[in-house]
Amino acid sequence: MTFKAFLFVAAVCAAALPSTGTAQSDTKILTVSGKIMKTNTPDGKYVFSFDDLQKLGDMTINSTARYTEVGQFTGPKIRDILKTVGVGPDATMVSVVTLDGYQQNIPLTDFAKWEVIAAHTVNGKRLPVEAKGPLWIMYPIDKYPGELMNQTTSAKLVWSLSGLVVK
Repeated sequence: MTFKAFLFVAAVCAAALPSTGTAQSDTKILTVSGKIMKTNTPDGKYVFSFDDLQKLGDMTINSTARYTEVGQFTGPKIRDILKTVGVGPDATMVSVVTLDGYQQNIPLTDFAKWEVIAAHTVNGKRLPVEAKGPLWIMYPIDKYPGELMNQTTSAKLVWSLSGLVVK
């Protein structure tokens, strides 16, 4: 194989591999499915890119999680994501799904009661997949420590978020 042919094969292979850095702004990073009223895919799901999420408006919260020191977490409110897709009237919870398939159920009432966000940035830096990205569910723990600084909330701080299944 010539050096030129080797470079071509290496470039094709690199392009086929998933990115390990920060996601492109038009890369699809969150899929919402289940009991939703609006879809944007033929298979009945709503898929958001980073740009789509940013159009919803970002909120920054200070939060101390079990897994981090105090941090500034920035991202759209989950309630705004759910409003965009239109939650079915009989829905009661959201199953959050990670890149590796882990799932955690969160009652819909949490998103109405607290400013729970899908953080894409921590302390001013975008979350890469290798560091709990592309999205990390974060509750405003420091704002409501009496109600949220507990094991139940800690279990809901799901990182590597890739999907929401409305149930």
